[in-house]
Amino acid sequence: MKRDLTLSKKILAFIEVEPVTRYVMNVKIEGYSKQEVDYHLQLLEDAGYVLCHHTGDGHKPKRLTNDGHDFLEASRNEGVWNKMIKTGKDKGIELSFSLAKEMMISYTKDLIGLS
Repeated sequence: MKRDLTLSKKILAFIEVEPVTRYVMNVKIEGYSKQEVDYHLQLLEDAGYVLCHHTGDGHKPKRLTNDGHDFLEASRNEGVWNKMIKTGKDKGIELSFSLAKEMMISYTKDLIGLS
């Protein structure tokens, strides 16, 4: 299965709006299978963006980490997000989470005149 940055962003946004409790969440993202969501939760956990509880039924996120919040914040501007996605596609590059985040931060700095 290939990494899907758009699905990953949707998962992070889903987790962000859920109240933090001692219970685990079931993440459902319209248009994506349970297997796709679970795989991407594993990737997000590997990247240090979410903390998960592991069950026989898959990964259940507890909360975002600070790095997860940073990635989500960097992705909020749709122009910045779309530029990052387009650049990856135009160059034929599968972007890692860390490279995508660096690109979005760089584009945001350009946008506000900090580059």
